Amino acid sequence: MEKIRAISYLLPDSFVQGKGEAKGTCILCGAETIEGFPVEFSSTFTAFSQLAYGDVFCPKCNAFFRNQDFRRRSWILTKEQVEFAKRDRILEFLLMTEKSLPFVVYITSTGQKQGWLQGFRYVNFSKQRYFIHTDFVGCVFTEQSQLLEMSKLLRILREKKVSKTELLTGEFSMHTYRKSIEQGFEMQLREAKEYVSQPIWEVLVYVH
Repeated sequence: MEKIRAISYLLPDSFVQGKGEAKGTCILCGAETIEGFPVEFSSTFTAFSQLAYGDVFCPKCNAFFRNQDFRRRSWILTKEQVEFAKRDRILEFLLMTEKSLPFVVYITSTGQKQGWLQGFRYVNFSKQRYFIHTDFVGCVFTEQSQLLEMSKLLRILREKKVSKTELLTGEFSMHTYRKSIEQGFEMQLREAKEYVSQPIWEVLVYVH
């Protein structure tokens, strides 16, 4: 079985378009290759600090980097498939207790940058403790139990029409406070304030 060095190594073979002729070290995954491609970046690329020491793209990483869908869209990647997904599908997958291993989840809020570069070598081999890749809070580590607990709280508060801005900042309006007392969810608001500074909270607010 091929060693999984990075996210790109989960790509189905149908995504890999041929082999290069350059010998060197892959600037993304760090693998040595004799089938590499020249390293070329657009004038707008700024994430050089996230790259490995290298001088070529290996075939897998070249295919991954050149496919703009991996930048523009959120996705779920397993050895079986690539699934470009909307927020509700991402949330559904995260809440699943049974996930196909290994897997990678990436969430973009802008589609403007390769946010997955920060944790490019982080592939998940556990259903209980894993990373979620994003382009707005980086590569976030979480535990399934924590994710389920936070998600349950968010579902309650979103059903009560608490805005995402309030949930992200922890600054609730007087109207929200008054409603929480009248409808009995004041304790949930207090709990949400404790999570505000945690990246996984921001991730979950985004996908709810």
